[in-house]
Amino acid sequence: MDRLRINMDRLRWIRQELSDDYIVVNIAGYELYYMRNRQLQWETPVMVGTIDTRTPIFQARLRYLEFNPTWNAPRSLIMRNLFPKFKANPRYAIDKGYKFYDGKGAEVDPLSIDWNNYTARTFPYRVVQMPGPANAMGRVKFMFPNSHAVYLHDTPSRQLFSRSQRAFSAGCIRVKNPLELARVLLDDPSHWSADSIQTLVDSGAPQQVVRMQRKVDVMLIYWTVSPTSGDRIQFHHDIYQLDPAALAALDAPSRSSGYVQ
Repeated sequence: MDRLRINMDRLRWIRQELSDDYIVVNIAGYELYYMRNRQLQWETPVMVGTIDTRTPIFQARLRYLEFNPTWNAPRSLIMRNLFPKFKANPRYAIDKGYKFYDGKGAEVDPLSIDWNNYTARTFPYRVVQMPGPANAMGRVKFMFPNSHAVYLHDTPSRQLFSRSQRAFSAGCIRVKNPLELARVLLDDPSHWSADSIQTLVDSGAPQQVVRMQRKVDVMLIYWTVSPTSGDRIQFHHDIYQLDPAALAALDAPSRSSGYVQ
């Protein structure tokens, strides 16, 4: 019963001015739901952030899709993951499609860098990964601008979708069937059929931006109990261990409960 109480309380935090069409990502359930006219139209498994790089809980408006995206590697990821790989083998950067730029915007050859002069903290270059099969964003990303720099995207690490627990990302949401999500969101068979989307992706044309023509909100939520299509409920692992604090808050005495005789 406590888990039901916790998740019923979380329902109160959903904003009422939600658009009729919206995406719900249940972080704890590793699932994405697309609601059209407030009815479930489509769903797909997702990956979410690790315990150390958690996917945040918030809501924003979907603005555009970008096919064959580039990836501007965040400084935190460069320091934590990429710099050690670049330093150990500078050709790794070339093989994976990374380019380095100095403070003036000039490209720098990774093989020309004296890596012994830098640490992860002092590394001075901006790192951009070009479109391609190794790109961390995969073939498409779904942009809802926000202060967390979190969004939905494809992934080259598709083998991880076979896992039941899928907290693998640096905070963004990796989508199992991203091209189909693009098709249902764009909802324009004459211009954006499955075949036309696949043709665009296969062309390799970089950074093809398609702006949304209708309102679609994106909600990233955290439900450890959620409904199923058969009027049943399912329980999810509390991957970020948020339920204990939520229960303690529910059980705490109300500040307004006292009275004066």
